[in-house]
Amino acid sequence: MRCAPSSRVQGHPGAVIEFDPEPIREGAATHHFICAMPGGIRIEFATPFA
Repeated sequence: MRCAPSSRVQGHPGAVIEFDPEPIREGAATHHFICAMPGGIRIEFATPFA
């Protein structure tokens, strides 16, 4: 199940989610995901998702 931020990114043409949000480390409140944008740029988003 995708959270709202990754779902919004997936809606952009050419964007690819490399992996769904997951904890940065075991037990962490902060989650992250990485996506690839058109042109090969990779972006990591990290935030305490609700």
